[in-house]
Amino acid sequence: MYEQAGVPASEFCIYCNWSQLLAFWILGRFRVGKSALSGKQIITMLPETVQFPIYEREEFVSDVWDALSYGQDYDPNRSFLEQLGELQKKVPHPHQLGSHNTNCQWTDDWWESKECYLCRSGFKNEFLSYAYRTVGCKESIDLTYCFDMEQSYDCLNC
Repeated sequence: MYEQAGVPASEFCIYCNWSQLLAFWILGRFRVGKSALSGKQIITMLPETVQFPIYEREEFVSDVWDALSYGQDYDPNRSFLEQLGELQKKVPHPHQLGSHNTNCQWTDDWWESKECYLCRSGFKNEFLSYAYRTVGCKESIDLTYCFDMEQSYDCLNC
């Protein structure tokens, strides 16, 4: 496959490749927290131990704060990764990913959906509970990797 794509094969084992690919993937539990900007209650997947400020998503995309104020000059005499780590600790992150949702507070990486609860990584869903990686599903519970389903329960790869 690598040869067909004209890409050199990896020097690492599959587990090392996955650890690199998933290094910035947020896997966690939903929790109630507060926005570092306004103090507003938020529901987020980010743990309490993160070293950066967490802003409510609407605040994050607004002009209430100046993203350019976090800029810093690069010092070639210091380690790049050390400077990147310092920058990551200062710059705020949104409390959840997704937009154009209606009543989907307990979701993350959730897009253009309505009335969903405890769901992650979905697009154009309605009235779902306990779903992961779903697209176009409606009125269902406990779905994982499902597409275009209605009135379903406990489904995987459907």
